[in-house]
This record gives sequence, C-alpha cells and structure tokens, in this order.
Amino acid sequence: MAERVLADTGPIRRPMPRVQYRLALGFILVLAGVLRFWGLGRYPGLIYDEYYYVPAADTLLSRPSPVLIKHAVPGIDPNLLSHPPLAKELIAAAIWLLGNHPWVWRLPGALLGTMVPLVVAGLARDLFSSRAVSLMAGLLAAFDGLLIPMARVALPDSTAVPLVLGGIWLFWRNSQTLRETGHSSIGRWLLTGWVLGLALAAEWIGGQALVLAWGWMFLHWRKTRRAFWQWAPALTVVPLATYFVSYFYAWPHGFEQSWLPRNIVLAFGRLQWLMLKDMWTLKFFHPWTSNAWSWLGLPRPTALILSLAANQSVRLWALPDPVVVWFGLLAIVGGLTRGRLTSSRKAWQFLGIWMLAFYGTWLLTPRSKFVYYFTTAGVGLDLAVAAGLAALWAAGRWPRRMAVLGGGITVLSLFYLLPLWVGMALPRPWYHRIYWPASWNPRVRATRVIPTTSYPLTYHPPRKPVAAWEVPGSWTPRVWPGVPTPWTVFEGTPTHNPVYRTSLAPAGGYRLDLGGPIVDPVTVSGSMLYVGTNGNQLWAINWQTGQVVWVVVVPNMVMTNPLVKDGLVVIGLGNNAFRAYNTTQGWVRGTGINGLMAFQADTGHEVWFYPTVGETMATPVWQGDTLYDVTGGGHFIAVNARTGRLLWRLTLGGFDSMSSLVASGPDVYVAINRYLHAYPATWSKVVAVDTMTHQVAWATSLPVASGLSDSSLAAAGGSLFVAGVPAISDNGQGGILSNALFGLNQATGRLLWQVPLGAGHLPLDQEEEGIPLVMGHTVYEGSPTSHSVVAVNAKTGRVLWRTRLPSGVTANPLGLAPGLIWVTQMNGRIAYINAANGHLIGQSPALGPVGPESPVLVGHTLIEGTLGGRLWVIPVSPRNG
Repeated sequence: MAERVLADTGPIRRPMPRVQYRLALGFILVLAGVLRFWGLGRYPGLIYDEYYYVPAADTLLSRPSPVLIKHAVPGIDPNLLSHPPLAKELIAAAIWLLGNHPWVWRLPGALLGTMVPLVVAGLARDLFSSRAVSLMAGLLAAFDGLLIPMARVALPDSTAVPLVLGGIWLFWRNSQTLRETGHSSIGRWLLTGWVLGLALAAEWIGGQALVLAWGWMFLHWRKTRRAFWQWAPALTVVPLATYFVSYFYAWPHGFEQSWLPRNIVLAFGRLQWLMLKDMWTLKFFHPWTSNAWSWLGLPRPTALILSLAANQSVRLWALPDPVVVWFGLLAIVGGLTRGRLTSSRKAWQFLGIWMLAFYGTWLLTPRSKFVYYFTTAGVGLDLAVAAGLAALWAAGRWPRRMAVLGGGITVLSLFYLLPLWVGMALPRPWYHRIYWPASWNPRVRATRVIPTTSYPLTYHPPRKPVAAWEVPGSWTPRVWPGVPTPWTVFEGTPTHNPVYRTSLAPAGGYRLDLGGPIVDPVTVSGSMLYVGTNGNQLWAINWQTGQVVWVVVVPNMVMTNPLVKDGLVVIGLGNNAFRAYNTTQGWVRGTGINGLMAFQADTGHEVWFYPTVGETMATPVWQGDTLYDVTGGGHFIAVNARTGRLLWRLTLGGFDSMSSLVASGPDVYVAINRYLHAYPATWSKVVAVDTMTHQVAWATSLPVASGLSDSSLAAAGGSLFVAGVPAISDNGQGGILSNALFGLNQATGRLLWQVPLGAGHLPLDQEEEGIPLVMGHTVYEGSPTSHSVVAVNAKTGRVLWRTRLPSGVTANPLGLAPGLIWVTQMNGRIAYINAANGHLIGQSPALGPVGPESPVLVGHTLIEGTLGGRLWVIPVSPRNG
C-alpha cells in the first residue's frame, strides 16, 4: 500500500526508505529481546503465580513438581478450573526439551514477548500506512510496562498476549483486503482463526479478540456480508476446534476427575461451564488487586517480586505507564472526533472497538482483578500514542511542539519506570525521594467484622480406608483428661501432651489427602477436627466419619495449631521467607499476607482478619477474650478475639518463627531469635510479658545460635522448658548442629539447667530442634540431629535415660499411662518407648515424612498429619505381652 497522510495539513514528505525501516525494526527486536531476557533466570524460585503453572507443567509431564499440588493426577492439568492448558503445555515442552530451570519455565513467554514489538509495528503500519508510526509503536511496545514483566514470568498471559496480537494483525489484513477488493483468501482466514484459537487455548483473553473481530465485521456489514461464509467459520468453528484440541492430553482416559463425566466431549463441555461460573464471579482478598476503573488513572501495580534487603530493593512490577495511558486515551478521543484526523478514520474506529473489547469487557465481570489484565488494552494505547504523535507532528508548527513535549514526557516516564519492569536492584530510598501515590502500596484488609472472602474448594478428598493398629504396651483411657473445650493453647495443654479421653470413635480407620503439607498438630473439638496446611487451606472435618464439613482457602500458609473457642476458629498465616531488614530490628520474617484470621467454627465463614508485619506462624494463646501472639516482625500483640481489633502492642525485637506461646496467670511466655546481620542469631531469648502492665516482666538470654524461635515452650510445675541449637559448624550450610534442652524458672527467668542432646548432620530447611513434653516430674525431648530421645528430671536436669532412634525427632513425644511414651520420628514411624528406662518396645508402620507435628490421641484413635498432606485417622488398641 502507498503511504497515507496522517493529517489533512500535509503528508510526510519523505517516507523512510525500506532498508532503513528494516534496520530500525531489527534494532527494536534486539532491544525487546534484551529487556525480556536480561536476568531471566536470576530469580531462582517460583515467583507470583508460577506456583500454579510450573507445577502444572511438571504434572503434565508426569514428573515430580517443585511444590506440592493438590489432588495431582499425572498427565492431567491440575488447574482445570482456572485457565485453558496451552500455556502450561508450552512450559512443559520447554522443560522436556531443556530441563527444569527457572529460565526454561519463562522461555516460551520471553520468546513470544520478544516478537510482540514487531507484531505491533506491523499492525501500526497496516492501520496507518506509515513507517514512522510503525517504528514509534514498536518502540512503545518494546518498553511497555505490562508487556515486559509479563514476558519475564511463566504465566498464561505471557503466551496468550502475543498470540492475541498476532491473530488481530492477521485479522486486520484480511478484513481490509475484503473491504477494499470484495473478496479474500479462505486459507488466510483459516490461519487467522487458528492463531486466535491458540490465543483462546492459552487464556480466555483470546475471547476478547474474537469480540473485537466480530464487532468490526458487523460494523462494516455491508462490505463484509458477501464473504460471510469465509470469515464466519474462521472466527467461530476454527478457534473452538483449536481450543478443544488443546485438551488432547485428556482424550485417552478423560480428565480422571470424579466431578466430570467420563465421556470426553461431555466432560469438556461441563468443564467449560464450571470454569465460566467460577472465574466470572471469583472474589478474593489480595494486596495487589485493583478495580478496573483505576487502570485509567494511577493504577495499583501487581508486584510479581517485592524483595527488600538491607541496602537495596528489587521490584518486578506489572504497571502500565500512566503517561502512555493518558496520552493514548486523548489520542483515541481526538482520532474519533477531530475532522483533521479523518484520513485514518477506519484505524481510529478499530482502536475504539479495541478498547471496548479488551477493556470494556472487564467492566462487566464482578470478579477480583489485577492491572495486568489491561495488557492487551494497553497495546491499543501504544498504537494510539504513536499515531497521535505523528498526527501532531504533521499538523503544523504548534502541534509539532506539542508532539515534541508529549514525546519527551513519555520517554522520561518510560525510563523512570523501566527498572521496575525488569526487576533491577536499586538503592532502597531511590523511589521514595518523590511522591508515589498511595494506590501503589499493597492493600491491607481492615480489622473489622466483614463478610467472608474465602471460598470453598470444589474437590473433597476421598476417604481411603486403612487398617487399625495394635500397639505394644499396657494403657487405658480411664486416666486421661477429657478433650479440652475450648482449645486455647498449642496442643490443648501447656505440657504438650495431646492425649484425651472420649467415647467417640471412627467407624474405621481412613486417610484423607489434603493437598498441602501439614506442619502443626490438628485440633479436636468434640466430633470436629480442624487442620491447617501449607497449601493455604483450613479444613473442618468430622473425624468420626471422615466427611469434610467445610474448607477455606486463605492467603498464606497455615502453620499454627487452630484454636477453638466461643464458636470461632483462629489461625495464623505466614511463611519462613525473609522480607526486610533494618539496622535496629534485624530481619523480618514472613512474606506475602500475614496475620490472624477467625472463622465461624460451624460454617467456615470469615469473621475477621488482623494483618501483621511479618508472619504469625506461632500458635497464639487465648485468654478470656484476648489472643496473644508474637510476629515475624518482633511485635508482641494483643488482639480482641471477637472483633480482631488490636488492643495493644509491644516491641520485643527479633522474631518468633513457630515457637508457640504458653501462659500462666498474667504472664505470657515466648521464645525469640534476632538475626541482626546474618545467620546464626545475634541473640536468643525467652521473654515473659506481663499482660496487666503491657511490659516485659523478664527476658533471659540463652546460649543458642539458632532454632529457639521454632521450639514451642512447655510449662509445668513453675518451670519452662525449651530446646535450641547452641553450636553450628560450617556456617549452617548443611553442616553439624548440636541440640540442647533448657529449664528456666517461670517466675524469674533464671536458667535452672542445660542438657546437651547431641549433635549431627542436618540438611538446610529442616527443623533444627525438637519440642519438649512434660509428664509428671520428667521432661522428654527428641533431637533431629543426634536421632535420640532423652528423659530429664524436670527439677534438677539430671538425665534419666537416653535412647537412639533410627530417625531424627522434631515433634514432641506423647505420654501414655502407665509408663509408655510414643515418639514420632521424622521418617513417619512412631517409636513405642518404655517411659521408665527408655527401652524401645517397637515401631509403627511409616505414615510418611513428618515435621514438628505430633499426633493427637483421642480415646483409642490416633490422628496425625504428614508433610505429604496426608491426614491419618487410625483406631489403635493396646496389646499386652
């Protein structure tokens, strides 16, 4: 096509030669590649929603996933109800060809994303018949604040957006040929439909592209109706057939889901309906959600990475350049209304329908949204800015000056925001020297009674029968205390002995697969059992029948023992990652959404949420109407248990990881570590907080280099007991660690005694110490490093016996009467030990690897969770002799 004028005032006098134009396109391609590939594998783990899609790719390959997947079926996409499979299939193909590495996960999106500026440049050239507009649009796409970060992460958008744009370019060329000549090639229409079908199979934004295409064809119905039977099938049948083919992995055996029909066609139809129903109205709390109306202003970014270190910060943000958004909207309004732009009237009409299809449709759905949903609409604004600047340049002297000013502002804003789009490490104060809008901060939920924002899972695990156990030893439930009602402290008792009397019993043993690691013990309240998982779930189960009563999804891991009182269930949220550093506090532990949450015990409806800086993995203690806890940010907090309102707060310094609190009278006791510079700890303390005066009653430093904040305190007989790691060799890099048990005076904090538990090799990222059990006048403690369990006189610290076991121990033992303890080893076997002399009587079958969660014995029923996400409910009976 000949080059058209962009404005009535005069044409571009000397069109750019083809050679120079192609060289410029080559430069844009190289620039786009650098911005998308630079440091692509620098982030070694899964970031943002890669936690869903990379494991899905591994599952499609029938390979073990880097993270645990709920209800995984090898060879079947586990994200059936979220997104179509093509993007995950491309990630799987990359892993199959090149190996399982972070840069490989992101390779398909980076490759396709690098080509996007060329596609945008080609589309701009065909829309406006101008190579100058083409190059400007290509440059804006190369620097686009949504296209760059989306190409750098393994998300469906990174595949879908390039395919959508490629399909639109093909569609525009075909529709223009049809309008100008009255006929078109059926082969090109089929190619267009196939590419749009691939876009639809990657993500449903491909459907927005089909809305754009149909809207444009109906707008020009008089000229397009003659070829209706050419383009109509290409915009319906071909995309839908391509979409169906993307589910090829399910054809041989169906989707293998109990909630879908076995017939593949019926299952496919049912699945699409469930996807539409779930995704259309899906609402949830997230710190980076943003209303669609805000995308046209100063929108809230989506933080794909937000890492704060001592002297620098790394942000990888999906954030459209507000200047481009505003200039682009002005350009579209001007292009549609100003007479001097009518030489490109069709192109501006197309961009107007573009915005209705890719932005207007988001205004129709009530679901929670993120600003990166604006990516394809933003590309339309890139095109509009390029054409608008070219039109101003050609319109006269003063408009040309406006074009120079607008172009200069755009360039400055692009380079100012570029470090955020590529995840560049910068000095921490860099972006705080000028004003940032409040909307660019993460959202924090208010602490008030609010309607539920959690949602039930669509899958309930099947109840798998298991055989009952006969356990050596003589014991009877008649001497045990009843199940605590309410359950207000870790394991229901400050002695850490969750062995309870009840007449309730299951009809038979069974196993449930809950889909996420179970780290802390379960909570039993009558016939109900409450358990949290690292799969961000809280489950309520009738443990007699194995029936799931309700389950909610929460915004972070649940590593607390759920507390139950007054019809509420309270959990803490958090993880063990480090998020920030300052010279006085040291490191803050816990990324993402942290805090305490309360749910109605019978329905699972959320009652309140109190957000915290740093994790709340330590199980709080519930006294009266107040919850007391310590956070990963080093704050002791008192929260109203009925409303979630903060009553008061005390800064302790350091942080508590998973050391659950105990209380006696007005004092609440907690163990904390402080990492001021790096591992190991700068100091480790046990602290008593007086809840009447809101002050520290006493604080005792212990000779511990690590781990104290992971060992839950036990209290009995006026003493406190806790374990820690006094010595670490090889700087803790999987080297040799020692364990020790400490006894302290509860009233004064005076160290009464210290007992070494032995040393040994321990890999990284494992619990470094055990949790004590107090029974009578004896403290029992296991060691993960020396693979031993020790009995110690609670008053004197004298070692009564020491027994070595096949595996390490982090969970507290269970004490049965008379004279028997059960010790859960990290390999999942329970050792039966004579409490008087330490003699190993026998071991149970293996349940699967466990962490610091001890079993709970309710009547003659053992309830235990594993790191593999399995919940075991096993009837047991004593076997004498």
